Amino acid sequence: MHHFRTVFLSDLHLGTRDCKADLLLQCLEQIRTRHIYLLGDVIDMWALSRGSAWPAAHSAVLDKLRQLACEGVRITYIPGNHDAPLRHYTGVFPDQVEVVRESHHRTARGERLLLIHGDCFDQAMHCAPWLYWLGDRAYDLLLLINRFNGRISRWRGLPYWSLAGFIKARIGVARRLLATYARLATGHARSRGFEGVICGHIHHPALEHIDGQLYGNCGDWVESCTLLAEHPDGKLQLLDLPTLLTEPHRDRALHAA
Repeated sequence: MHHFRTVFLSDLHLGTRDCKADLLLQCLEQIRTRHIYLLGDVIDMWALSRGSAWPAAHSAVLDKLRQLACEGVRITYIPGNHDAPLRHYTGVFPDQVEVVRESHHRTARGERLLLIHGDCFDQAMHCAPWLYWLGDRAYDLLLLINRFNGRISRWRGLPYWSLAGFIKARIGVARRLLATYARLATGHARSRGFEGVICGHIHHPALEHIDGQLYGNCGDWVESCTLLAEHPDGKLQLLDLPTLLTEPHRDRALHAA
């Protein structure tokens, strides 16, 4: 069992065939925490509007989150662009889930962090719709490749590994867009008096400092299967699927800050 002060999750995309809900459920069973932040695109309303399937594992994830809330875990939900309609319904709901447009978090070390989904930083979406459309089609192709690779991995008894993430991280244009996104996010946080930002949206996990500002990206549960966690001493750690499914004494951080 892993014990954390705070857990940050983003981009679950429940309601899509590429959501790794079964793996996420396994990880949630291994976590004990005081507070869970859901940083958007938890339920993919875009996919559901097109008639996407809803497997039992997706309901099980929501049931687990409701169970944790009933057990006293504070859950704060910040909707993203794929579940944007929920941005109109802020407040505390019967399941003790608080829905807000954005939030902030003070770590045990005293760092004040802005929490936001991050679609507002996506220049391609706002400045060049055609480029966003083209990238979206290319991303769908990557997910198709990733799905095929996942089936081969399971057949061979190998652990989950994101081929889509591997390819995306090695394309120069994609790396530059990711770097621009991170600079926009940290610059926005600095302008508002925060010491860093934790967000999601781009499906690329990260934990680093940019010009003295903390930049954390939770990743997603479509490709990377990662989350950010704060330890009782305030240390932030980016955790991947193999780490989350191991015993605590074998933990290995992808990155820590």
